[in-house]
Amino acid sequence: MHALDQRGPSRRLPLTPRRLEVWSTPGRAGAAAARVLYQPRHRARVAARNVARLLPVTSHRSFPAPLFEQVVDQVTELTGIEPTAAAALHVRGTDRWLYALTGADDRGVVVKVGNANDEGLAREASTLAALRAHQSSLQVPVLRWHGQRDDSFALVTDIVKRRKGPDGVGIEDARTAACALATMDGGFVVHGDLAPWNMIPSPHGLALVDWEKSRFAHDPLCDLAHYVIRVGALLNKWRPRAAVRHLVGEESVGRRYLCDIGLEPESAAEHLRRYLERPTLRTATSSNIRRYEIEMAGILSSNPT
Repeated sequence: MHALDQRGPSRRLPLTPRRLEVWSTPGRAGAAAARVLYQPRHRARVAARNVARLLPVTSHRSFPAPLFEQVVDQVTELTGIEPTAAAALHVRGTDRWLYALTGADDRGVVVKVGNANDEGLAREASTLAALRAHQSSLQVPVLRWHGQRDDSFALVTDIVKRRKGPDGVGIEDARTAACALATMDGGFVVHGDLAPWNMIPSPHGLALVDWEKSRFAHDPLCDLAHYVIRVGALLNKWRPRAAVRHLVGEESVGRRYLCDIGLEPESAAEHLRRYLERPTLRTATSSNIRRYEIEMAGILSSNPT
């Protein structure tokens, strides 16, 4: 019997986005586990998470996640970690579940479980395995195990520890990450979802998580454009015109990035145009992102620099 059997009920985190279902065991340890999977940006959600860890539990008596007991048992077998707190996250409409399991010794793992044909999880596992052989200033999660079990595909990684103090990241951090990805000793790497929620300031430097959209391809400005657009469209940090300036304007972060990786800064507009014209523009999952990118494309056409 593992330690979580004695933890009692689970709690669903309030005020999370409708597309997400986030659960955790009670107390500070459960709240910390939930923070590994879901880092809220909205002040009300941050406050709700902090308050929830202190309230009496009136929720489910056990995790609603399928295979939870099997996941805990298998993690203990694979890693030797005896979980004492846990969190689970499910994206509605998908077969994928994420778990954060932490032990009393402050060690922990993230477990991602999808169906047997989950290409994103398979891609993340293969990328993490490949990156272990290459030198880089970037930190990536340590891959403990991946493979198929019980008609599912799963991967297990160590939790990336956050450094103490302020842990916010900004556009210059994104430039640093994008430069490191473009200059790997094994070749150009595209993370595919470079965004604040996938960038963790760790005690050993900036770490990137969630490599499900990664690829090994020469695609300058892709990751940095992705970051600028997500921050602008989803976090309302800047308008489309400012996003274009960030990427192609004089002395912009986009031009400095190209210079740092050995490309002509003047090619920024060309690379941004290619990014905005990619086929996925027409099938973007977020209508806000699609509208944002269309407006950026119009601005770039009327004023390419």
